[in-house]
Amino acid sequence: QYMDADPMFSPDGKRLYYISKRPRSGETKSRKDYDIWYSEKKNGQWGEPVSVGLTVNTDQNEYYISVSNDYSLYYSANYEDKSKNSYLYKATLVNGIYEVNLLPEIVNTKKGGIDPYITPNEDMLLFTADREGGFGGKDLYVSFNDNGNWTKAVNMGPKVNTSFREYCPSMSPDGKYVFFTSGRFTPFRTGERTNYQGFMDKLHSNDNQFGNIYWLKSDFLGGLKKQAMAN
Repeated sequence: QYMDADPMFSPDGKRLYYISKRPRSGETKSRKDYDIWYSEKKNGQWGEPVSVGLTVNTDQNEYYISVSNDYSLYYSANYEDKSKNSYLYKATLVNGIYEVNLLPEIVNTKKGGIDPYITPNEDMLLFTADREGGFGGKDLYVSFNDNGNWTKAVNMGPKVNTSFREYCPSMSPDGKYVFFTSGRFTPFRTGERTNYQGFMDKLHSNDNQFGNIYWLKSDFLGGLKKQAMAN
């Protein structure tokens, strides 16, 4: 009966993380903000929802979680600028409690970012941002882990980004494919009046501006890594 969204499995498949407006312990009403919860799979059954704790969950929205092999959480929140930009955070488990750190400015910049996806071994971070020099709207960016330090985020380029909005990146478990959502489309009208059937065909196609899922092989990321390491 509460709002749930943004599901993401841990790499081992044992936990399902998501955001929810369900009440915390001691509360009775749906919350106004989203918190991060997870359910754990044991003996083939999903357990009761568990909050990741108040070191992560605040009275601001936390959303779009990605999980590494050691259950570190990468997510978006607007702790720093409650009225405007969201930024990317990492929460690390220390003695069973999550410690939260803002990712460095070389990743976040002053513009922030949303929709993080972290590879299981934390060697690469994909995310969505709206920055100068992009293709228009929100683009996908990638940063690489260079011996514990993140590289400057690189735009993922015209193979992925368009003048429309690209968002919610992820990768296949084997790392061979990149998936993302895009609002790309061609105009409904191209100078001629569209008839009803043409309009309905457009709405039911994958060229309808409603956010469709795309994929491509991840080979191109190797070139972006060389570019990032050279900066």
